[in-house]
Amino acid sequence: MNKLFPFLLVILFSACNCNNSGSVKVSNSGDVSLNRNLIQGLDINAILAEKTDILPDMCALVSISTFAKVLGVEESAISLRNSTPSGGNPNHRTCFFKWDDPSFPNTGIMMQAMRNPMPDEFPEYIAVYIKSKKENGENALGDEFVHRFKNLDGMADEGIYNTDIGKYFWRFSDQIIFHIAFNTIHEQEEQFGIATKLGTEMIQNYLGK
Repeated sequence: MNKLFPFLLVILFSACNCNNSGSVKVSNSGDVSLNRNLIQGLDINAILAEKTDILPDMCALVSISTFAKVLGVEESAISLRNSTPSGGNPNHRTCFFKWDDPSFPNTGIMMQAMRNPMPDEFPEYIAVYIKSKKENGENALGDEFVHRFKNLDGMADEGIYNTDIGKYFWRFSDQIIFHIAFNTIHEQEEQFGIATKLGTEMIQNYLGK
């Protein structure tokens, strides 16, 4: 991760109107904490227990109009591709938001919700999944370098991110993970701002806050 990134984040959130994501505190290590905690005072387990289907429709959770506004593109330029597996009880629901960028083919952002695929055999799967990401990092496609994740606090029970590979994860209890992945040419600080705005919209709509 770019060593200048923590400094650039401070500049970004000082200079822009980032009402959707709130102001942030950035450590020298790159860990980030939103000053406005999205889940403060919420009983996450109670909210999840009330849902008849824990996995939301990821093509509808964030409206196209909101997505277009955050990205600064025309609504008409955005197309959706639902990549949720067929069947009545999928382990994840996934949507790709795509638009044309002449300078970068296959431009798009993936938004995904994942549940525990084996709640009886491995109830701690969700927490272990995030822990493994933090401890082991991740290799990008065609890249042997291990990319480490940093903490992103204030949006979920646990959040992590890496701007080098454009991936963001938010865990809620031991039941669900939200994930945003970028295939764009945004600079790291701009990518982070977009991710936290989309993540905030996604989380608030899901939790009904």
